[in-house]
Amino acid sequence: MTRRLGFGLLFGVLIATTAADAQFGGLIRKAGEAVKGATPPAPPPAAPQSAASALGCPVDDAAMDRLLKGMEAERAARDAALKEAASAKTEAQYGACQSELAAGPEMQKVMESLGSLPDNATPAQSQAAMEKFATAMSTLLTDKCGPPPSEARDQLNRKFTEAGKQASDCDARIQEHALRFCQLSPAEQASAQNGGVRVPGTGAKIFWVYTEAEARAYAPRCGQILSLTDALEKQGLQRQAASQD
Repeated sequence: MTRRLGFGLLFGVLIATTAADAQFGGLIRKAGEAVKGATPPAPPPAAPQSAASALGCPVDDAAMDRLLKGMEAERAARDAALKEAASAKTEAQYGACQSELAAGPEMQKVMESLGSLPDNATPAQSQAAMEKFATAMSTLLTDKCGPPPSEARDQLNRKFTEAGKQASDCDARIQEHALRFCQLSPAEQASAQNGGVRVPGTGAKIFWVYTEAEARAYAPRCGQILSLTDALEKQGLQRQAASQD
């Protein structure tokens, strides 16, 4: 009797559990069907397109910081080259220095330090003496008169070229693009920052195109861009003047 009761009780529990499971499973199926029939949530808005579409280079904070740093480095390198060139003598000053040196005591000391060749000096001895004299004179001339003007100009031009090579191809393109933007009117700049803008360039069917992202990257840096560009242009004129002396 006890076993039957225990079995009957167990059977009843199993039936109740099965019924509950069936009801719970039905609820899950209905919930799943409801989810399947529901309208899916809208996807998040797409991220703005990169500003590299026209230039082939990304225009972002990192690119702009790199550009301004490069422009400042070029300005500093040019300034150092111009200061060095300014200390060099002109053709007239260099010629006068040479004449003064030839007649001065320094020349006599150089000649005395070289000694004299024997009367029976061989061609090799004569050649060695001449080379020693030329080296001593070149050293003295550089110490007293500085580099020849032509050499000073070559050094200036070479250092300007080296300073300009610090910029990458992307930096050069962004610099030109940003400069033209900063020369736009305030209204054009504002329009560019609110949807982009296209302004006429030089020539038929030629335009400067600015996306909104590019305009927003350039606008807060226009003061620095214009100031550094002005400084570099002035240095270019100083270089030209120095090369013509």
